[in-house]
Amino acid sequence: GGGVTAGGVIATLADEAMAHAVLANLAPGESAATIEMNLRFLSPIKEGTLRAVARVVKKGRKVVTVVAEVRDYSDRALATAGASFIVLDK
Repeated sequence: GGGVTAGGVIATLADEAMAHAVLANLAPGESAATIEMNLRFLSPIKEGTLRAVARVVKKGRKVVTVVAEVRDYSDRALATAGASFIVLDK
């Protein structure tokens, strides 16, 4: 709708990138789940490839804080995201 990529698609991409950043920093057998996420849309995208880059800001014993950026094929920033993930025991 509206000729631009839906915000939910961008949100899903950001959440998935952040989840993988979290999972890469967990002990074997641990998992995690998103408990809070915020997203700021910076620019619309009508076509092309999207990519998300995420990094862990802080890893606590039970909560991991993460940020991500979603960019387009020309490296233009489209959205920024932040989230908290709860670490689930083995």
